[in-house]
Amino acid sequence: MNYFLPKTSHGYFFEHGKQQKSAGVSVLSAYYGVRNSYADIKTLTHPFWVLDYSVDNCGLCRVGKKTAPWHKRVKGCAHLYAPETSYWEDYTSAPLPISSSFITFYGGENLDLIKHVNNGSGFGCFIDKTGRLGDLLSAAALEAAAGGEKSYWLVMAKFYEIINMLHSAQSSRNGLEKIVTGYGQDDNRSRDLIFIETVRKYLQERIGINISISDLAGHLNASSSTISHKYKELTGESPMKTLTTFRINAVKNLLAKGESIKFIADQTGFCDEFHLSKVFKQVTGSSPSVYLHTLHS
Repeated sequence: MNYFLPKTSHGYFFEHGKQQKSAGVSVLSAYYGVRNSYADIKTLTHPFWVLDYSVDNCGLCRVGKKTAPWHKRVKGCAHLYAPETSYWEDYTSAPLPISSSFITFYGGENLDLIKHVNNGSGFGCFIDKTGRLGDLLSAAALEAAAGGEKSYWLVMAKFYEIINMLHSAQSSRNGLEKIVTGYGQDDNRSRDLIFIETVRKYLQERIGINISISDLAGHLNASSSTISHKYKELTGESPMKTLTTFRINAVKNLLAKGESIKFIADQTGFCDEFHLSKVFKQVTGSSPSVYLHTLHS
């Protein structure tokens, strides 16, 4: 079975966004994933806008029709696709694992994004010179994974920063690409926001292993009490509660994919299936089996 490993992948698909698709601009999903196997090449067509970012070299893509030329999906490259655009992705020329992120949304026409895809190639291509665009997409995915539906407006805030960066991009010499310079040395993100993102990234990448607050503190070169106090002051919860949220969200995703409780427990950092079931019920109010039943009812 091909799936994104929960140890390194995170994100959320918003029901809220689905409900707002006819009301204007809304984010549908924010996601970061690591592919550990090659997928078959197939036609991809979506009813929503897609901004797809290559964290690593992601191979090739072609857009519009099967006879169109292949384009390289190099590291730091973002592709913008309008609704109902057909495109194909070929990962086989890229070494595994392959990391990428994307955000999907409705209402790109209202954000004047049409001008970025009406360039003769059928899609917009943006080269992220500073890495700031990639950071924002990853941060949006982290927010989504941490908060689920409750993180919608936090993700929307990052989404509008992303749109601003696309509109600020400069055309390249060949005219087919646009260069995103971001904020560079003038990055005005607060230290508090950077701290929160750093903690969440560290925790998300380690949901499959047993870690403690002292491990996090060692990573950040600070005391456990300092990290715990600062993070709770800024977010309203402890780092370990955030870690539990990440793990439970990963459990939900794997349950929906039909994996066994024993396998899921091993993948998401629980001692065994009994420990998983106990924590899952404490957090969600129902057992994994009851939750799975509600998905299919």
